[in-house]
Amino acid sequence: MLLATVLLWVCFAPGACIADAGAEGLEESGVDLFLGGWLNDEFSMYLRREDDDISCRLTRPDSDDVWELDGFSYEESEGRLYCMNCIHYREFIDWDIRELVQEDWSLTGLVFACFAFEDDEDTLIASNIPYIDGNVELQRVSDEEYFKFR
Repeated sequence: MLLATVLLWVCFAPGACIADAGAEGLEESGVDLFLGGWLNDEFSMYLRREDDDISCRLTRPDSDDVWELDGFSYEESEGRLYCMNCIHYREFIDWDIRELVQEDWSLTGLVFACFAFEDDEDTLIASNIPYIDGNVELQRVSDEEYFKFR
């Protein structure tokens, strides 16, 4: 009975659950440096906080390719953001039915995609993204520039 009580306390005490520890780790870490818009000549990426997790959408503006990444964890000692899950698909508007269509789905778990800064906080290197050969080097941009408000 004592063991059951201790287990219940460990799981339901504030900040004691593994999920809570992960969420607090994201809030207290340097993960906010990764958030926002990132661009280069070939890719467009936006990282944002969604509840207690981080979500990412990576697109190729000159194609229909979309990558949605989630399941992030931050490794503070390395200063890297890791991602475990990736959904890759093609997205386009079918003008005949006037709907957004998503096809050729690919769900990849345990991808170990990695996001790390180069020498400064304005250059982000994304590596191990499914269906992309090599690393993707992106430059930080403001939300206004990313969403083309200017």
